[in-house]
Amino acid sequence: PDGDVQMTDLGVESQFQELLKNTQDNFESLNGSFQNLLDENKKLQNQLTELKDELRILKGSSSKSSCNVEGEFRNIKDFITAQIKESFENQNKEFYNIFKEELKNQNSIPLNELRKIIESEFQDVKDKLNPSVGEQDKEPELERLRKENMGLKKLNKKLKEENSEYQVKIGDATRYRFADDDQNNSVHLNKDISDLYDRVSKFVTHLKKDVQMHSDNISGLLRHYKCTKDTKEEGIQLEKEVLKRLVIDTIFQVFNDFLNSETSCFEKEIMIDLKPLLDKSLTNTKSDSNDIKKSILIKIRQQAYAILGSLAFTEPEHQFINHCKTRLINTMDQYRTITNESKRKEIEDQASALVRDVISIFYFRRFAQEPIVNYTWVENDELIDSLTMIGTCAWDEDEIDDLVVQFCSFPLFGIELEDQDKRKIYTQARVIAKKDNLLSPDILRQRAHRYML
Repeated sequence: PDGDVQMTDLGVESQFQELLKNTQDNFESLNGSFQNLLDENKKLQNQLTELKDELRILKGSSSKSSCNVEGEFRNIKDFITAQIKESFENQNKEFYNIFKEELKNQNSIPLNELRKIIESEFQDVKDKLNPSVGEQDKEPELERLRKENMGLKKLNKKLKEENSEYQVKIGDATRYRFADDDQNNSVHLNKDISDLYDRVSKFVTHLKKDVQMHSDNISGLLRHYKCTKDTKEEGIQLEKEVLKRLVIDTIFQVFNDFLNSETSCFEKEIMIDLKPLLDKSLTNTKSDSNDIKKSILIKIRQQAYAILGSLAFTEPEHQFINHCKTRLINTMDQYRTITNESKRKEIEDQASALVRDVISIFYFRRFAQEPIVNYTWVENDELIDSLTMIGTCAWDEDEIDDLVVQFCSFPLFGIELEDQDKRKIYTQARVIAKKDNLLSPDILRQRAHRYML
């Protein structure tokens, strides 16, 4: 029975000692069995190690076979572990039941004390098989993995930040639009092109008061540009437009002569070296799939021409500007002479700035755009196109189908001008129109339709 039992005589003590000895013997026998199981388990572990080696070999040859072997390995491992645990637990249960029955038969033995001893020993044995015991050994490894995981997360965050910065730099490298307050912004360039036409017009003057025209030279100039005048009033307007074209053509000619001369200046040296270098670089990267490399070359071209557009020929007494100014004034004097001295000085004082503006826009700033802004002169006798042309004198929209270009005094600026679907117009060409009486309205409409296709 349960409860404390008083040991009152030597016989009872002897019985207890004998029972305790039997218990110890049984425990020793049990421990021996347990040791045998451990030895057997060790052998099985060795077999498992061999299986693991074979598994690694199989993994290298076939992923499918690897999965099968790994599954078999897990099955064997689980089976062996279950068998060991089941066998040991069965023996312990059997021993515990036998010993418990013996204790029931011994009324004089202190069962509580023996139960504590037996349960303690039994718990020790169970703990050895308890998987949770091994978890303590895994704590350092888990802590290391946690720290490693935190380190990887920090590294991943850093890489994301670096990637974000890289994407920003890529965006900057592939963003070709200038800031709104930059003079090379397309809006400012568009306005400056329009203003340039007004400055050219002012330099030519209205050819009326205080201006003497040289008719013979004017007639020769009209023939040079393949123009004819029908009336005196029409002749004055045509002469003004032809002289505007002459201003630009003269600056072009002087500048091209300057580039081909032996005269040296830093602007010329940069221009001579820059364009071939960029052309060669772009040719070499046409077959290259590296968009960043192409973008960098475009940015270099933009920045180089933007700097030239802002700083080239800005010295007050630059040798080329002075030379071109003199040539321009002398050329214009061949066709018209300003008789009022103060007015003449006022007009001639504009020449230097006018030369700079023409060179800046035609040779530098348009190359700072992406895509590059091109220009084209409208040929004489082309049909009037109100989308790409604006008349120096207003024309009647009802008669536009009967009008052709008599002369173009300022070119059309835009992007992809050859493709009517993709083109983007910056400024319209300035033209003087005339009625073409040689062609019927129907034929003109057909020509206009073909032109718009």
